[in-house]
Amino acid sequence: MKKIFFALFGATTLWSCSPKMSPLTSITTDPVMVESTLSKEAVWEKLVDHMAVVGTTIKLIDKASGLIVTDDYSFINSWTYENKKGVQKNPSAFVAIKKRGGRAPQTITGQWNARVKDKPGGGSIININLVNLKAYRVDVSKYGSSYTNYSVGSNQVFEKAMADKIK
Repeated sequence: MKKIFFALFGATTLWSCSPKMSPLTSITTDPVMVESTLSKEAVWEKLVDHMAVVGTTIKLIDKASGLIVTDDYSFINSWTYENKKGVQKNPSAFVAIKKRGGRAPQTITGQWNARVKDKPGGGSIININLVNLKAYRVDVSKYGSSYTNYSVGSNQVFEKAMADKIK
């Protein structure tokens, strides 16, 4: 009986001391949807041209369904912290991260999806969203290494900017 008690006590202690990630409160996972008076074909051409100009690597492109998915894209130059009240330090950053200690992440990546569809009655509908966002830090010392994950999400600034450029 004592062995079971100590095993449960030890497991509870370890679990309670492990870091926990809380979700971001100012973030939504909904895609940005905009309508355009341009045809699906015209919006598609603008989207592909924009990706070519900025050098975005495309992982999947399917013109018939109007879907484009990029390879991992770095957001290390446009991120901000979200404080405990859900307020972002820099609301114009593309992604927000829940602060964990005093160390900033080293890597922030994600993919962006764009979908262009015909709109009944003319024009087109554009859906853009950031997916598979990851933020982490790896610290290495002579004693070993530690890996820190951060809660990360899009605040839709990136998606809205992309939509404005191609609609």
